Amino acid sequence: MKSIEGGAAPSSLSRENGEEGTRSVGEIKTTKIKTGGESTEPFKVVIYVCVAGNASPDDAVSACRAYAERFGWKVTQVIHDNTGLLPPQGRDGLATALDLIQAKAAGAVLAPYRSMISPRSDEFDEVAAEIEKRGGFLCVRDEAVYDNSIPSRQ
Repeated sequence: MKSIEGGAAPSSLSRENGEEGTRSVGEIKTTKIKTGGESTEPFKVVIYVCVAGNASPDDAVSACRAYAERFGWKVTQVIHDNTGLLPPQGRDGLATALDLIQAKAAGAVLAPYRSMISPRSDEFDEVAAEIEKRGGFLCVRDEAVYDNSIPSRQ
């Protein structure tokens, strides 16, 4: 069984596939995984972005890299689709990301926005569930979610 170092004592949870997982709340700490040997390795993620046509994914990828660095995660691969609003089931890059999770080459798919997975809640939930079935999780780095500022009234 893998143990996770760093952060406050995490609470445990069960995944659909029966494996144990952890959930921690509080201060951001570097996450490293003990694999049974002497060394530890950083948690691995795949960055996935989906843009329309000839739009550049560079800003979205940079934001995800910065987010991963905050947690001490290692980005193993950056995958992008140029398919715009094509449903998730029709995207080759997303299929590759799912395969990397199943192959244990990464433990999570990191996307900059929910809409890059799908603007539809049902499709987003299907992708998240599929990633969990394969042993990983979907992480969305959305600025609006992580903005802790309190708006002022004018």
